[in-house]
Amino acid sequence: LGDVVGDAIASRVGEVSDFTATIAGAVGSILYSVFGLLGLVLGTALATFIVEFLRQGDARSGIAAVVAVLVRSVAARAVKTLFTLVMLVTVVIVALL
Repeated sequence: LGDVVGDAIASRVGEVSDFTATIAGAVGSILYSVFGLLGLVLGTALATFIVEFLRQGDARSGIAAVVAVLVRSVAARAVKTLFTLVMLVTVVIVALL
């Protein structure tokens, strides 16, 4: 569910195409294995900017897409964390009953 919410936010904010998201995800994953979290974030942002700049020919669109992808990432992690906390609280409550 967190991914769905994040995808909706990203598509509304920056009009990021599925192709861009796929390429950015692949580049981020590869760089994550080499450079860790910094490689994931910078690789995803850089790949998003390059693909969107080449696709639309506008630097502002590329920057908007980068912001949308980063917002999507943060939103997805926040929603996943929230659901995890809700499940934890539910388990604790059931265990105490």
